[in-house]
Amino acid sequence: MKYYIFLLYTICFISCSEFEINKPNMVYYSPLNGCLWIGNNEIDLNKLKEINKLVFFSLDEVTNELWAMSYSIDKKYINFYYTINGNIDIERKISIERPEKLYFCKQIYNNKILYSADGIEFILIDIITQDFIIFEINSAEGKLPMGYPQEPIGFNENIVVFFNGYYKILEHEYIFLNNIKYPRFIALENIIIGLDIKNKIVIYNINNDKLLNTHIERKILKNVKYDGSSLFYYKNDKLFFSEDIKGLVNATRIFYPRWYSTRKWYIYDQKEKIKNKLKTPNNIVILLGSTI
Repeated sequence: MKYYIFLLYTICFISCSEFEINKPNMVYYSPLNGCLWIGNNEIDLNKLKEINKLVFFSLDEVTNELWAMSYSIDKKYINFYYTINGNIDIERKISIERPEKLYFCKQIYNNKILYSADGIEFILIDIITQDFIIFEINSAEGKLPMGYPQEPIGFNENIVVFFNGYYKILEHEYIFLNNIKYPRFIALENIIIGLDIKNKIVIYNINNDKLLNTHIERKILKNVKYDGSSLFYYKNDKLFFSEDIKGLVNATRIFYPRWYSTRKWYIYDQKEKIKNKLKTPNNIVILLGSTI
């Protein structure tokens, strides 16, 4: 009996003794319950969800503005809402006509969005000015991974990133990256974070075509659905990565779908080679980014 008490005490001590860093400007989002936080402050989404319960959020890496997005009730428009001082302003709405068939990147970069009606011809449009450009990604036709929609996962001025590679808009060239799993594109840094075949976190720099192996292993659980946003984030030479919670401390997972894993987040300073735990509102969040 004493052994089990000691074991329980050890587990609790280890889980509670990690040094936590609080990031008050980090934006957290829970896809399970649709809650949103800036730091530890939860944003009131009730008025927005009264209009439409299907809401997406994106943090613009250039302007540091947090946007809420939803489809109109008749599905004919994509609506965009400003976030001001941590509040969603439902009165300030910008609407863009939505095609019947939509391949939509749910990221905003420098006030711009990217979408397509056929997966080949893409429209890059400024939400504010409504100025837009149109370009084609013919080389990607029929070559995107089986089972995935032809939706980009991120973009910037010259790059459109998909699950298996990226397209250079000016050069009209598609580059395949089949050796990177669960990619997440950090548009401002022009890097793609992912896992290699040994589940080590790697960082691919598009500017110099170099792949950095961090040698940090991100173990993957069976029957759990992952994507880049649930695994990594990167800013100012700091790598943020998650770790699935297992064992006794994962008792709360019984309240969530089997395909969803509870997690804790860490910050790894690449220059100082120091890892610390990130304080988060709960253990079911992903990192959208930072407002500064």
